[in-house]
Amino acid sequence: MSRFLINRALVSAVASWVTGYLRHWPRRLCVAIAGFLLSHAALAQTQVSGNITSDTVWRAADSPFVIATDVSITNGARLTVEPGVTVRMAVGTNLVVARGALRAQGTAMSPILITSATDSANGMPKQGDWGRLTFQAGTDSATTLLEYLDIRYGSGIRIESSSPALNHVAIKNHAGTAISMDLNASPSGVALSAVGNDLNGISVPAGDITGSVQWQLHGIPYVVTAGEVSVGSRSTVSAITPVSIQQGQTLDATITGVRLSGVESIAFDSPGVTGALAVGATDTSIPLKITASANQPTGSIGFNVQTAAGMVRFESGIAVVPSLSTLSVSSISPGNIRRGETKAFQVSGNLLDGAQVGVPANTGLVLSNLQTTRTTAAFTLTASPTAMLGPKSLTVTNAAVPNSSASALVTVDGSMPQIDVSPAPLSFAADGKPHAFSLVLTDADTRDNTVSLTTTDPSIATVLPTSVTIPAGAMQASATITGFKTGITVLQIASPTLATTSAPVYIANPVPGATVGPVVSRVVGVTTRADHGEFIMSGLIGVNVTSGGYLSRPVGVLMTEAKPTVYSAPVGVTVTSN
Repeated sequence: MSRFLINRALVSAVASWVTGYLRHWPRRLCVAIAGFLLSHAALAQTQVSGNITSDTVWRAADSPFVIATDVSITNGARLTVEPGVTVRMAVGTNLVVARGALRAQGTAMSPILITSATDSANGMPKQGDWGRLTFQAGTDSATTLLEYLDIRYGSGIRIESSSPALNHVAIKNHAGTAISMDLNASPSGVALSAVGNDLNGISVPAGDITGSVQWQLHGIPYVVTAGEVSVGSRSTVSAITPVSIQQGQTLDATITGVRLSGVESIAFDSPGVTGALAVGATDTSIPLKITASANQPTGSIGFNVQTAAGMVRFESGIAVVPSLSTLSVSSISPGNIRRGETKAFQVSGNLLDGAQVGVPANTGLVLSNLQTTRTTAAFTLTASPTAMLGPKSLTVTNAAVPNSSASALVTVDGSMPQIDVSPAPLSFAADGKPHAFSLVLTDADTRDNTVSLTTTDPSIATVLPTSVTIPAGAMQASATITGFKTGITVLQIASPTLATTSAPVYIANPVPGATVGPVVSRVVGVTTRADHGEFIMSGLIGVNVTSGGYLSRPVGVLMTEAKPTVYSAPVGVTVTSN
């Protein structure tokens, strides 16, 4: 809403009328009255306050415009400011583009001025006389343009989640930063200048840029006044487990958070507390071993973790507590054993030198080869073929540390299943196309099993993928074999949790007319005589090859002489061109 105090055109018209009306008055008096009115016409101004809710034009003829109270552009309205317009901002007032557009296009010869109401010949303007020119998230960035503007004596320009264009804008004598913006803003513009402000730059806050933004303001620098700006979410640490460590203790710990992958180092605030990174770090957890020296003062020790996404600080840290004469167990590795398996284990903790490790009775577990240090107990554990399944608690005691004990859990899994392939044998055409087959377990397992697959001669056949996982409770997974040329290769099947095995792979050209596959039966006793070019693809059934004759009709034999002769229907035979 706008209110007009004195309109220059109206005053001029009144002055003309009065001059005509008083033409019969003494000349000097008429001139004085007309001059008085015209002088006030030169001082005419337009006062503006409240919301602009419809398209509005601030014309040069009505300039200057005085902002008496905060003015907001809302309701999708557009405010257009003509070249040469002066806008005077009363003390503490703001001009806000809340939902709409501001199009203030001056020219090099006739710029637009936004300044303090005290910026006059006899005034004393100063930094911060008025508030800010603010572009909020509802700004219509596509049609918002500031060009050839001189903005003085306020508190700067603020850009919030919007993308206005600012060209040839001079920002002078403002309290604070010339321009401030959030991390969702993408302003653009050329030939900006900033002089006499508290910060002659574009202030950017610390934080994470999680969307797509563009910084395209030219002429004054972007300034990160404090902290870090991260492209993407920064690394954060939410917890460390356990939360405390005794003086003189070494224990296994886990740091949890987000974007922790690519961890490079960890540094505690006190040299008496050190951390050694362990294998197995993921994007959400970092395993490590922490040691507190015997003379490390008690209290909370913060730490920094260097990750691929940057340095992350955990102020809460880990609490160092007084050394207690109490046996403790912090971890056991590995955590599983199968029925019928013998495996090496290690328990980590404190005061374990001379400790004893007991297994629960009647569970089918037998412990041997126990060796201890102050912080570890290593031993061999054997599970009988009929050992009780599920988690079992091992008890750790030490006669040198009376009235204390600890426990460690080991889970007994079922016997190791065997792995086979289907179909068997693996027999495929040399057609360069992938053919599906399955890896099949004899029994469903209680754990995930990752299987690596390779062929001994990739020129004959290859397998994809090279690694598959058979999830716990499942019994098979799929892969493909692609044959390239006739021959036999071997599929190697390896797994850290299953027995290594293999299966032959037969790649052949299809027998003419065959509908069952390129090899119609298992290949039995393959014999090759290169000197005669003979291929016998089954056992020597009724064949006498040494005397040059045949004792009986040969079965499954292909003789290559001057003219190839097949003496019977091929059985498991690849018929080549010769």
